[in-house]
Amino acid sequence: CDKKCLDILCETQRNPPPNTRVEIHTGYCNVRYVCRKGTDIRTSRKGQWIGSKALKCPAYCGKPANIPHATFSGSYFSFNSILKYRCDQGFVLKGPKGRKCRKNGQWSQAPTCSP
Repeated sequence: CDKKCLDILCETQRNPPPNTRVEIHTGYCNVRYVCRKGTDIRTSRKGQWIGSKALKCPAYCGKPANIPHATFSGSYFSFNSILKYRCDQGFVLKGPKGRKCRKNGQWSQAPTCSP
């Protein structure tokens, strides 16, 4: 999910209708509310969900900058996501083998690839 899409999904999660289950499909912006049995969705006169409560959206680190002579595996860039790095042939990995998206929205220390 890109940053713009994630913002849309997060805003939707912050104010879900009460008595619903939120289904989010990653990879594209699609959110669906499923009512719990015996309930329906209502809004107030101000257009807000009745009885909604805020949810915290996870941090988003975004795609990291390229590291010379390295490639990474992993396609998720949100909180707790881990990317694994590998150096091109003839180069040696120095530092951590992976990076983690931290709760502050920043990636952990990057490795380097040396000849």
